[in-house]
Amino acid sequence: MRDMRYVCGIILSLLLFSAPGKANSPIAVKAVVIEDVLADYKNFLNGRNPLSIKDFSGPYSRRDVIELILFQQALTEGGLHTPVILIPMPTYQRAIAELEKGYADATANPVWETDLPEASTWKSISTVDPGQFVAGLYGKPKKNC
Repeated sequence: MRDMRYVCGIILSLLLFSAPGKANSPIAVKAVVIEDVLADYKNFLNGRNPLSIKDFSGPYSRRDVIELILFQQALTEGGLHTPVILIPMPTYQRAIAELEKGYADATANPVWETDLPEASTWKSISTVDPGQFVAGLYGKPKKNC
């Protein structure tokens, strides 16, 4: 949770200092999100406030949807109490392109570090240390294909 607060504090600072002359205007975070994730997110929420979600089980629950909710909760936990505008994108590549062009403040879901050019975007510190994440293919040992 400490890392999440640190990242959110940095995001808050960047948003506040990148908007000179807008002190009297409400600040909103524009975050890109893939269209199918956004659809499942809306179905999962079913009218609930994403900031109050503690139980992530149920229909339409999946990793991407949970990440989107945690993104919003992390911003609030870090002190940014402002609307998050979710901008639907048709593809992952388009979401990254919109971020690089500056049309969005953040991606609502994690992206691969190698997909973001070093000079074009700011990257948070990693929340998963090298060697802590395991990906693989899983199945029953005696299943014939």
